[in-house]
Amino acid sequence: GGKRKAEKEKARISYRRQLLEVQKKVLEIARQIKTALAQVRSARKRMELASIEVEQARESFRLERLKYTAGKGVIDDVLSAEAQLRSAEAEFIRARRDLVCAQLQLYLAEGVLLEKLAGGCEDLS
Repeated sequence: GGKRKAEKEKARISYRRQLLEVQKKVLEIARQIKTALAQVRSARKRMELASIEVEQARESFRLERLKYTAGKGVIDDVLSAEAQLRSAEAEFIRARRDLVCAQLQLYLAEGVLLEKLAGGCEDLS
């Protein structure tokens, strides 16, 4: 009787250990999903702000070119405005890349990465 009782207790302890490991894994996955969602939101916001910055820089560049063409501006201002435009465009591209990476990280955490890749990732933008 004692041997059987000890085996049952050993099996119960093993089961509890396995259950704790599963719970630990579930919590880790939930943390990864939460982190990935935050990164997606942040990257989307950065992309929105970068888009606004590009439009403002584009308008500034257009106005400086018009002033220069009309003889009211100098080439240095045009070149400076163009440099700001290129810088804003580069930041937009970085923000877009970060968004795609964050979305891929989310798909990985959710366990749907391969499905999304097989489907062509139409929602990556």
